[in-house]
Amino acid sequence: VRVNCLAPGAVEGTMHRRVMARLPGAAGAAYEQRHPLGVASPEQVAAAALWLLDAKQITGVVLPVDGGLTA
Repeated sequence: VRVNCLAPGAVEGTMHRRVMARLPGAAGAAYEQRHPLGVASPEQVAAAALWLLDAKQITGVVLPVDGGLTA
């Protein structure tokens, strides 16, 4: 049995734009700067999921796709 987990951070989209619009002043820019590789696109998260599905010898992994936020 293989069990893995995909842990995305901020992902571009409607919900991300709504959250960013509610942040006061420069807080939104400061939040995005905490992601050295930038905010992920849905396609980038999907590509990581497909890669993890194809990696037959990997199990018990939490794969962060968070633009370096937790690095």
